[in-house]
Amino acid sequence: MGKFQYKQNQTLLYLILISTLVYVGSFLLLKSSLFYENARYFIHYLYWFSQTFLDGNVNNLVVEGTFNFFAVDECSYLISSAMVYTLGFANAIFLILFYLQPILIFHLINQSFYSEFHSGLSDVLMMKSGRNKYISGTVFSSWAIGISLCMLPRLFFFILCLLFFPNGYTFINLEYSHLLDSMFSFSTFPIQPYLFILYDFLLLLVYSTLFSLLSLFIVSVSQSRVLSYGTFLLVVVLQSVLGIGSFFLTDDQSKIFTMTPWLYGFSLFHEASYVGFDHLFRGAAEYFIAILIAFFLLVWKLRKSANA
Repeated sequence: MGKFQYKQNQTLLYLILISTLVYVGSFLLLKSSLFYENARYFIHYLYWFSQTFLDGNVNNLVVEGTFNFFAVDECSYLISSAMVYTLGFANAIFLILFYLQPILIFHLINQSFYSEFHSGLSDVLMMKSGRNKYISGTVFSSWAIGISLCMLPRLFFFILCLLFFPNGYTFINLEYSHLLDSMFSFSTFPIQPYLFILYDFLLLLVYSTLFSLLSLFIVSVSQSRVLSYGTFLLVVVLQSVLGIGSFFLTDDQSKIFTMTPWLYGFSLFHEASYVGFDHLFRGAAEYFIAILIAFFLLVWKLRKSANA
């Protein structure tokens, strides 16, 4: 049993490391691109400044070794850590990783608990430690798998953004910020960016909890380990298709009644996300309802198994 758990923990650590490396690689690519954009913008700004304030004479930008220009509010262009964090979600590598994460959560939970549920070991452990203690410990273990796999790499990515880019308030001139259009779907993001990022992490917390409990329930009721993967994918894809369909088939006034596709619920900021800040609380409420349903079904299944 100890060796089995060690292998599962080792796999989880490897997956966290790989996910973190994906974030780091994407960060390095994004950082290089943004630094290039800043340099290009700075050259553009100096040209604009010389035309506006120096009668077009670029030689007057430096007078006796002193810079003769300043930044005006209308043309400030500061790439903050919050913006870099947000821009990361437009990366195709991120998208692939987010699509894989629910499957990876399910795989880890399947490998950790399938044999325990279907070999009779869970009944022995319930008799030994008590039914309620075993159920709460199992739910917590599955939740920890989902949280650590989803949260830790993204948190590390955010820390990198904080370390390498300036923090705080940012003003953007839309005329030059073609890279940042997606962030302005949230009109107050430039004023309170870290509040939005906190909401994003809370959404990720609920998102990973949902997939952890859903995975554990499907593993507990599946009679075939291989077919359990198909069942999980079918549930997630079917719910997402129905959610996307309800989104496109309703008018703007009826969007409140649409479902949030689970497959796209990993972040507020990705352009494919159907959550959005306007529907954040509705999406979170949907997740909580799904979590409660999965939790009660799981407890019912485990209690039924213990009484059999």
